[in-house]
Amino acid sequence: MTNILVTGAAGFIGSALVSALISHGYNVLSFGRSNTAEELDGCLKKADFIFHLAGEVRPDSSEESFIESNTGLTALIVNRLMELNLSTPVVFSSTVHAIQPKNAYGQTKRQSEESLEHYARSTNASVIIFRLPHMFGEGCKPNYNSVISTWIYNLVHDLDVVIYDRKVMMNYCYIGDFIQDCLALLSSKPTGCQFLAPSVVFPISLGDVFDLLHKIHIEAPDRGVISDAFSERLFSTYLSYQKD
Repeated sequence: MTNILVTGAAGFIGSALVSALISHGYNVLSFGRSNTAEELDGCLKKADFIFHLAGEVRPDSSEESFIESNTGLTALIVNRLMELNLSTPVVFSSTVHAIQPKNAYGQTKRQSEESLEHYARSTNASVIIFRLPHMFGEGCKPNYNSVISTWIYNLVHDLDVVIYDRKVMMNYCYIGDFIQDCLALLSSKPTGCQFLAPSVVFPISLGDVFDLLHKIHIEAPDRGVISDAFSERLFSTYLSYQKD
């Protein structure tokens, strides 16, 4: 059975990926905040494939937290793999903010990318770096780093929704679509170091997102509000918050 290491296994993306991997018959090695460096070492020795999803994403986190959780953890993984003379394939969840970093989040994600690029060059390992846009979907925490999750939570709990600029354009990726991208990599056997974007991305303004959410809030569970792929995914996400 193939051993898949998932760092950040308890997070939004990680938990969804773990569930999908298990349902597809993979053996999952989970690593999270509560695990030790020694436990990580054991997982690295066993892993046939690594999804490195762990990292700090909260905008109010300290610079030290970004460095430790993003740059530091990635360097630890890369250095240990090289010490063990391993060339295990790695998929890394980076961000579009790493393209032109303007804050500690973007800077530490870019530094993590550089560590993985070095690993790929040094070991001929396959490295896939996803530069993710804004993510949404079932299981995403409200009041954390997702506008959609926060708005849905507020609507469901009859709280005010604040929109600072309706005209701002956003690119959104649904968790279920991204998980399918991850699963596809396990069978496609990619080579070299590649930067990828999710296969399905929805460009939409914040105003249009809110208008659609408000309509869903009024009409759910009536599916008549669903008119396209984005509204279908938003509808499913909204219903998941009603169950909480």
